[in-house]
Amino acid sequence: MSLILAGQVYAQQSQSITLDLSQPSIPQSFTLNEKNVWTETYNDVAYPFIEFNNSTFRFSHLGAGDGNSWGGYYWDGFTYSKNADNTDQGTNWYGNEWGNMAGGGIKTDENGNVLVDENGIVIADPEIPYLLAYWASYMEGEYRYPVLSVILNDTYRADGIYVNISPWAYFANINGDGYARPLNQNGDYFKLFIHAVDENFVDTGNTVEYFFAQNINGTLVQSPNWEWIDLSELGEIAGIYFTMESTDNDPVYGMNTASYFCVDKLKVHPREEVIHVTGVELNINTLEIEKDYSFQLIATILPHNATNQNISWDSSDDTIATVDENGLVLAIAKGETNIIVTTEDGNFTDVCVVKVTDEIGIDKIQNYVCNIYPTETTGLVCIILSEIVPDFVQIFDISGNLLQNVRLQSMVNCIDISSYASGIYMIKVRDEIVKVVKK
Repeated sequence: MSLILAGQVYAQQSQSITLDLSQPSIPQSFTLNEKNVWTETYNDVAYPFIEFNNSTFRFSHLGAGDGNSWGGYYWDGFTYSKNADNTDQGTNWYGNEWGNMAGGGIKTDENGNVLVDENGIVIADPEIPYLLAYWASYMEGEYRYPVLSVILNDTYRADGIYVNISPWAYFANINGDGYARPLNQNGDYFKLFIHAVDENFVDTGNTVEYFFAQNINGTLVQSPNWEWIDLSELGEIAGIYFTMESTDNDPVYGMNTASYFCVDKLKVHPREEVIHVTGVELNINTLEIEKDYSFQLIATILPHNATNQNISWDSSDDTIATVDENGLVLAIAKGETNIIVTTEDGNFTDVCVVKVTDEIGIDKIQNYVCNIYPTETTGLVCIILSEIVPDFVQIFDISGNLLQNVRLQSMVNCIDISSYASGIYMIKVRDEIVKVVKK
């Protein structure tokens, strides 16, 4: 069997944090019983949570609260398991609920990247642990808080999590188990919900759904493999909690379908620090421009590293001058108008007063300055004008043949010569002539 990195799921993120069951915090190690399940699964006092990655991830161990295992005969929440049994127990599931349909935990390489086979299926290993979850819907209703919860040590951006259906649910969905009926009716389903919570463990309203099983047109569809659930839609989270839903329910006790499933490799990354905008500045605040010409306004958001760089542009009178989404002003008719830039964050503004004239005065022509650069290029040559004056740029080859004659309509003009052969060209604007080498 060939081993392939699950790159589409585990793209490298330098700051991402992935649940690592080989790094327990509380307890510091797990001892297993003869069924390869944590010996303290029914301990209802010492371990309200089990924790990993220096307590970055805290999984509820006994969701109903301390002292609610009824003498060691009941558990809910998450427990640590290396039980790889995926056989059908028929109606004898109690005491055999520890299995894993994939046949073990998730295999990774030395860098923690998930391995898949040539068919894209995540490789499971019976020697690798995973977390087994049991959701008691009636307990959640009675105690009014999530039975299956994960609390993080900070607020993060959610990435995703791997899940796997348990053998009890998988086979019962096909054959029934003496308590739950098979999901053999069109439209039947067994579904997982993952809810986001904030730092006060208040539901944010963001939820991701995943179908463990669906009956589509009389065919039951369910995967026995580890499957990745994208949680990015949850946004910023300080934790998550799980609930479930099935079309097979009891009016008193809730869902009949066995509410067991497995999880591993919960992945998050630190949220970005938000740097708020404090202002915005335009490159000029007054502009005199001839009708039918354009000018590029440039807005600088303050501070320069503000998180939200979005801005909008507007003209107080579009019949005088317009402005596009990039700040390019087009003079339409004689008159005066205000061009306004507004930041999305904070609604800060700056204004350029634009006066449109019929013609350029002689004083502006006398003060006219032109800069042409770069002198070596693979594509673009830029012409920077000190004033907007009706003029043309001409491009000649080394033999003096005119190749282009382009009208300049703004103070910043860039001409693409990437299609030209490598060699020397002459760029001329009025009396300014610059030799440019096309590489």
